[in-house]
Amino acid sequence: MKLTKSTEYGIRALAILAAYHGKVEPPISIHQITSHDPIPIPFLEQILFRLRKNSIIQAKRGKLGGYWLARPPHQINLAEVIEALEPNTFSLTSKENSSNSDSINENQIDSLSPNSSSLPESPPSPPSLSSLQNTIAKVHDLIGKYLNLSRNFFSQATLDQLIPDNFTPNSNRPTNNPKKHSSLSSQNSKTAQNSNSAFQDNELPSNLL
Repeated sequence: MKLTKSTEYGIRALAILAAYHGKVEPPISIHQITSHDPIPIPFLEQILFRLRKNSIIQAKRGKLGGYWLARPPHQINLAEVIEALEPNTFSLTSKENSSNSDSINENQIDSLSPNSSSLPESPPSPPSLSSLQNTIAKVHDLIGKYLNLSRNFFSQATLDQLIPDNFTPNSNRPTNNPKKHSSLSSQNSKTAQNSNSAFQDNELPSNLL
């Protein structure tokens, strides 16, 4: 199972918020998040908006605004995160869409009959309608079972399991003062060196991808 880039970024950002949980007073600014993991801010803002819309995180606007988890890390599992960022990942298409795209019309079966003028004189006998429907039903059943297993697996993985042991929160918030901001950036870079490696590309636990 391969996750989209937005879902991977979302999980990485949530892992950072989980690492901050209980250690630094919220909210956590988007710049604090990216000080640990250089996720493109415009992209990250869209991801965090979707996570807030699905009640996984909370947010506060304004100069001193930011984000924090809506629940403790151990109460947020990856299945709900994936479903928030990739809707219908663990579900089949609707029955209406399935019936329209997959079912075989009896008129189509009739058009495949040996008496049809558009076919050779001795074509193979077409499969029966009930046989095709049974095959489609079996395929849907197998896919449904796989999706249920995948969801159950990700439901058992929670955000607290993604927090690295050596994570050091960055308690400094951005400022409009250039000189002060410069000194804070220097401090931030040192702090980030200890924790960046835990949130880089392809470094989510391999058993969760």
